[in-house]
Amino acid sequence: MKMKFRRGLLAAPLIIATTVISSAATNVAFAASSSNEASPVGINLNGINYWSTQWALLDVMKQASNGSGALWATSNADNYNMNTGHQERLNLDEQGWPVSLPARSDPDFHYVTTIIYQDNAHYPVGEYVVLYEGEGELQYSGVTRIAKKSSPGRDVVSLAADSFFHVQIRSTDPSHTGNYIKNIRVIVPGGICAEAPTAYAEAASDCTQPDQFATFEQIYQHQSMHPLYLQDLSEFRALRFMQMMQTIASEQRVWGDRPQLDDATWATTKGVPIEFAVDLANKTQAEPWLNIPVRVDDDYVQRYAQLVKDTLDEHLTVRIELGNEIWNDAYPYNIDANWMEEQGRATWPNVTVSAFEYRLNYFGKRSAEVCHIWKTTFGVEAERVHCVMGGFVANTWVNQQILECPLWVDNPWGQTCATEMDSLAIGAYFGGYVHEDRYRPLWLNWLDEGGANGEGNRIALDKLFEEINSGILRDLTYDPGAPDWAQAPVGGSLAQTRRFIEQNATLAAQFDLELVAYEGGQHLTFAGDMRDERARINEAILLAGNRDSRMGDAFTQHLTDWRNAGGALYVVFESVGRWGAFGAFALKEYQLQPLSETPKLAATLDFIDRNPCWWEGCERFTNAYEQAVVLPLPSTGTEPQPEPDDTSNQGDPDPGSTDPDAAINFQVTAQARPESWGIGLEWNAIGSSALEEPVHSYQIFRDGVHVGSAIAAATHFNHDWLALRTSYQFQVKALNQSGEVIAESNMVQLMAGDSEAPTQPKNVAVTFNGAYGFNVTWNAAADNTSVAYYKIYRNGQPYTIRTGLLLEDEWPPLGESNSVSYQVIAYDHYHNASNPSEVVIGQKL
Repeated sequence: MKMKFRRGLLAAPLIIATTVISSAATNVAFAASSSNEASPVGINLNGINYWSTQWALLDVMKQASNGSGALWATSNADNYNMNTGHQERLNLDEQGWPVSLPARSDPDFHYVTTIIYQDNAHYPVGEYVVLYEGEGELQYSGVTRIAKKSSPGRDVVSLAADSFFHVQIRSTDPSHTGNYIKNIRVIVPGGICAEAPTAYAEAASDCTQPDQFATFEQIYQHQSMHPLYLQDLSEFRALRFMQMMQTIASEQRVWGDRPQLDDATWATTKGVPIEFAVDLANKTQAEPWLNIPVRVDDDYVQRYAQLVKDTLDEHLTVRIELGNEIWNDAYPYNIDANWMEEQGRATWPNVTVSAFEYRLNYFGKRSAEVCHIWKTTFGVEAERVHCVMGGFVANTWVNQQILECPLWVDNPWGQTCATEMDSLAIGAYFGGYVHEDRYRPLWLNWLDEGGANGEGNRIALDKLFEEINSGILRDLTYDPGAPDWAQAPVGGSLAQTRRFIEQNATLAAQFDLELVAYEGGQHLTFAGDMRDERARINEAILLAGNRDSRMGDAFTQHLTDWRNAGGALYVVFESVGRWGAFGAFALKEYQLQPLSETPKLAATLDFIDRNPCWWEGCERFTNAYEQAVVLPLPSTGTEPQPEPDDTSNQGDPDPGSTDPDAAINFQVTAQARPESWGIGLEWNAIGSSALEEPVHSYQIFRDGVHVGSAIAAATHFNHDWLALRTSYQFQVKALNQSGEVIAESNMVQLMAGDSEAPTQPKNVAVTFNGAYGFNVTWNAAADNTSVAYYKIYRNGQPYTIRTGLLLEDEWPPLGESNSVSYQVIAYDHYHNASNPSEVVIGQKL
């Protein structure tokens, strides 16, 4: 059913608190509706790495790596070996910064190197600002350091076209005081105009009013995304973070394994932090589609849900999906698939089914459990959680097995896995078969038809689009002895995918689920297999076909087929990225590519514009992010200083005072913020009569380290997601227009959030229920706020959670001794865990 949309209902700007990448909350101004409010299409986000042609971040240190999955390469100054492979010897702190380096006489390595850009012809050219803390020596390769613009803690380097960019820590902590080089940030050239978040400008001269130009150094602490990246995403309803969060084969298991905002880089196997994903969703007003790593425990899932609940814009829905393509046997998908099979066998040891069925049933079971935890965590806001079951587009039997999960029919909730779900998701691709070997001679023949003048390329492309639109390969290659599924499809690739969509729409309706596309678009790829003449076919047909205007027409027809078949949200694959041996999935090849050269992107945006979302319940309310937080540039020590003036002390209220702030009443107070594991600071406005010049901004210091800033009008600052049961000391400093400190507050000390754990659950008792299972009871734990739930461990492994004081365990895994053990831990609403209860054994009578 088509819904009406509330556009432009806000008569005045609305101020909404949003997550910021400096880990400190700030107020961000919103006004009117976002441009994606009625969009029916989302987009998959490409990953963060040094070869990416997508300008996602302002601090590109976060995309740095050594080319082998870690941040630092160990480099030898004697033989010029950039990476000697001695990473196991690195002495790194929790964020990944080297605390020390070997002596110069060490035979293995002497310094460390990381790659900011390499194998990348589409990075921003110009002057980069490198900020860092600590003492030591930084050097750079591929760029030129501009000495007259640099100062301690802040280097300015120039990067030309057709180069590369490496950062080296040549020495660190030379005085051995613990002040090693850390917190390196590499800020890209450019800025914005008039505090508009997406108003990209290479220089002040690009702004209508040059004095309103703000450099990226002034905004990166509160807007970590490049303005052009935000522009690219502005029309998409949902953002799927599967690649950006490195979901496939993730080794994350417990909450402490997750990536952190202050990690030195996000270009590792952990991917970007959850906080970044939420912040990007808030700023674009897009629904985040979050893929949960398959190995994580219930505690991780619950904390993940709580973090999103606490920080995601209250207007936004979150879509969650366990893993990615668990049905897929190809590498690296089979890593998670094989793990799921192992869990299935362990869960149902007395059942004889195929390995694939173990996998599908366990995947369905775990998806339902994860969804249940999320919805329970959101409580009265559970409707904001939209649970997605990932399926297989070409085989509805697979999807039915996952949704019905017949091996789990006796689950604790007494329902199929589909009951917890909101959507069945499929990868709605077309053309995924044209690369197969049986068609390769035809493509080569067509390429050769035109002789040496290149006419064969045109002929082959014509044949490609004939196959996509109407189908020619079936008649040319039909084998009467082969099954129908092994033949080229009737009517071509678009018709084949249309049939798949319709079949899955029927199945989704049987379970009262929406049908959504987790990925989709064209799928013309040899998947890296460039043997024989595949490289020629890839370049002349598959990649060239993606640059052809007819591919835009195919996208339009495909999206129309999707809508007509009853599909809901469609998440196209994928954002900006390079094309090559592994295909041409990205809608745009590089950040500055003109729209006229991107037929897939142009067609998708046109479809969005002409087709406001059509499915029941798609109406939503959004607020456009329209004002960035601009901070003053720091004092670098290189600015011209005023000449001494003999009358400079005239008018001082007390020339003999040793405390310039003695007459200034600047007091800060602190209180814990339980829901966000944080501390809230508040301070009084400083009277203008107490200062010689007005306050321009504030800087906030935690344990002597600068952790955030606030505008002059602010009187509060929230610093969230800190470690619990740790005492922190804070101070606030007021700065003038030049970035000089003109007043300092008192010091305040406090522990973050709710740092008090519940008491230990007592008197755990287990009684046999007379059939097969046990009833487990315990006395309520106490807490300074309240107990949220109890986690029950069965035979030493996390089993389930309960909000009450009873577990009815109907089918425990009894061993030969006919016994099972139980242990209970209490959790409060802020994730503090009690001491475990005593272990109690239940014995079958």
